[in-house]
Parts: sequence; structure tokens; C-alpha cells
Amino acid sequence: MMETPLSRRISFALAYVGFAFTIYFVQLLPLKTVPSVLGKPDVLFVLTVAWMLRRPDLLPIPVVAFVLLCGDLLLQRPPGLFAGFGLCALLFLRTRAHEIRRAGQFTDSLVVWLTLFLVFAVYRLALVIAFLPVPTWTAALTQAAFSMALYPILYWILGPVLGVREVGSRGPDGARVL
Repeated sequence: MMETPLSRRISFALAYVGFAFTIYFVQLLPLKTVPSVLGKPDVLFVLTVAWMLRRPDLLPIPVVAFVLLCGDLLLQRPPGLFAGFGLCALLFLRTRAHEIRRAGQFTDSLVVWLTLFLVFAVYRLALVIAFLPVPTWTAALTQAAFSMALYPILYWILGPVLGVREVGSRGPDGARVL
């Protein structure tokens, strides 16, 4: 039975929401009670960036906005601040997804790394301007570095493991993915 494009979009959107809330659940578990000097990578944002570059048509912006805003609320960040900066970066990458993919893996990673660094830097600057508590430089820089290092891994995992393949690539049976 062949899926319609709408049912495929809905199933991938629901899968994304499921991954997102699973990641949030794991982040909220009290696994470590001692504060860490090193920052943890923002796995969900990096997953969203990788998904947006592979298949921007399967990830609706309202769903991403909802998930990022829920993340701000669940992780007790200023509501909408990281979500707004993240959405701006995702829209930038979404409009240029085809050109970025055509440029090659190194250029793809470089553009994503610069975008991630810019999002984390602007978020930190906004926290400083608003006189809100700011994480240490070590935590902020290691969070950005770990997130940048995680991007190629998640980008590779999305295709074969989760089935989010680029438009025009070939599936396991040799047929083109729509």
C-alpha cells in the first residue's frame, strides 16, 4: 500500500515530536546531581538542523516552533528566546538547503557549524543584555563544540537508520525517494 505525501509528512512530524519529547524526558531525568563544568550538546537542535537539511519538506515549521517553545518551558529557559533564535537559523538553513547539500559535505558542515555557533553566541548575548543568569564560558563553548561535533553523526544516522533521506537519493531497493 502506497502512502500519500500528506500521511508521510504527518508520520515524520509525529516521529520528530516523539524524538523531541524523548530527548526532553532524558534531559529532565535527575541522573547527575552535581553541576558539570562542561556543557552538554543540544541534541534536539542539532537533530532538527540535520533533519531540516536532509528533508525540509517533511518538517513543518509550526511543529518545530511548538517543540522548541516546549523545550524552553520544560528546560526553564527564557520562554521563546532560544526558540526564536533557533527558528531564525532553521529558516535560514531551510531556504538554502538545496544549495548547501550540493556544495559538498565539508561546506555543509561548515555552514551548519557557523550557524550553530551564531545561535549559541546570540543566545548568550541576549541573556547578558537581559541581565539573566549566564552559563560560564567553559560550559557555553563546550556546548557549542559538542553540538558541532554531533552534527555529522546525526546527519549520517538520519538517512539509513531513521529513513529521512534526501530528495532524489536512492532507497534500499534502488528506487528514488520522493
